[in-house]
Amino acid sequence: MPDVNDAKRSKLSRAIVGAFALLILPALLMIDTLVASSRGWRADSPLIIQAAMMAAVAVAVVVLFAFVIPPLRRAMARHAGHLVLLVSGGLAGWLIAEAGLSYVFRLPAFHRRSPGLVLDFNPDPFEMYKVSGEDTRTTYNSLGIRGKELPPRDDAYRILAIGGSTTECLYLDDEETWPALLEQQLNRGGGSYWVGNAGHGDLATGHDLRFIRTDPLPAQCDCLLLMVGVNDMMRNLLRLDDGEIAPPLWCRSGSMLLLRDLWNGKLKKGILWDRTGEQLLGVYRRGFPISPWKGGEPKWDPAIEAFTKRIRSIHAAAKDRSIVAVFVSQPVLWDDYLSPDAEKRLCIARVDPYPRHWDYLTAANLRTVMDRYNEALEDTCKEIGAGFIDAALPIDGQEDDFYDDYHLNEEGCGRAAKLMAGWLREHLDTK
Repeated sequence: MPDVNDAKRSKLSRAIVGAFALLILPALLMIDTLVASSRGWRADSPLIIQAAMMAAVAVAVVVLFAFVIPPLRRAMARHAGHLVLLVSGGLAGWLIAEAGLSYVFRLPAFHRRSPGLVLDFNPDPFEMYKVSGEDTRTTYNSLGIRGKELPPRDDAYRILAIGGSTTECLYLDDEETWPALLEQQLNRGGGSYWVGNAGHGDLATGHDLRFIRTDPLPAQCDCLLLMVGVNDMMRNLLRLDDGEIAPPLWCRSGSMLLLRDLWNGKLKKGILWDRTGEQLLGVYRRGFPISPWKGGEPKWDPAIEAFTKRIRSIHAAAKDRSIVAVFVSQPVLWDDYLSPDAEKRLCIARVDPYPRHWDYLTAANLRTVMDRYNEALEDTCKEIGAGFIDAALPIDGQEDDFYDDYHLNEEGCGRAAKLMAGWLREHLDTK
């Protein structure tokens, strides 16, 4: 007769195999997230990460609970083979899907939008000061950036503008963004120039550094033009990471990119489908969450020191690829003395009609901090021999040039493009 103990051990082994099959995927998700967190990554959307982690923990708890209940444990033992096949098949299917997604769907690469994406906006001039109320078009080329298609290297001097929302100029028409106006200005002066716009949302210098290191597009350009500073400042204010550390693998997967693309595209949710900008600015002015720091003032010294370190790394990464890196200081509307009408446009340093309850968030305080970032940028550029264009000095506090705290309107973009074109004509060797 078969040994009863052997039979029990066999059933227990099969139950363990079944439980392990059910636990492997949530365990991998948790390990992947914890490894990224240990390297310094923090999620821009903590609720999404928390939901994923809680789901993984919930699955683990349910499986472990089922394991200690005899009838459920016996069921896992009976179906252990099926569970292994189910999980293995699901994992294999996911890997195959990941390999095929980039061929079937035009998914956005890191630091880019979806290739060929076209967005139509109708910005409200009452909400966005001096931004045209007529229909505006935001077009992304086959590379997922704003601008014309990349020309052959011998046909034009290629400049890639890199930055966040102040570079992307989302609510301005394609021909009204400062990168597009810069291209027009440079080509009027003779020669042949192409300026691509790789600005993207709230990305900071850490993201820019990762983009330059990992994406083939920057290496195909002659010059990188980076308007930086304000997003590094805002990410420190919001206690977000600097973007240099890559997120978990599952966050970078094609499946996740597809879900984000469907959310922003097919379902028309998120900032990309806020046609008038009223919803975006309404959220900022009524409840954009910026929690107070203990002691009342954020810790700026370590943040600015890390910022200058990333500037050095960006310059070194560009130099290693024989690319010229030129940095542009960040102009802002913030000032000690603003008119009541200008104060009403502020979202971060909100005054009216919903004032901040955290006293630190005043235009005067934030201008002081932004000046520190810009001064650190200028000093670092001098130290490492990088190109530096001071857009902040002539534009800071100019009420006609901004529609909120630091986003340039059409007039501001024109002013910024003109001064950048003058500096680039004088300093760039395009021969």
